[in-house]
Amino acid sequence: RAISVQPNYQDAYVSLGNTLQLQGKEDEAEAAFRQCLQLNPQHPEARKNLEQLLQKRRKLNSSTSEFPKF
Repeated sequence: RAISVQPNYQDAYVSLGNTLQLQGKEDEAEAAFRQCLQLNPQHPEARKNLEQLLQKRRKLNSSTSEFPKF
């Protein structure tokens, strides 16, 4: 709702990203963090959260690639 009222409200995108990530909607969370960073490339929380999300994905991808496919 905050985004529809104030589309440039950076912290709303961070909050949305956090909520989406908790719901397991990682692609949508990534998009929300990136939207915040389009408004402010130096936003510390958006940068941190996006980095953590991408690191988590890399770990999951590398751990599943270690197992043989049946």
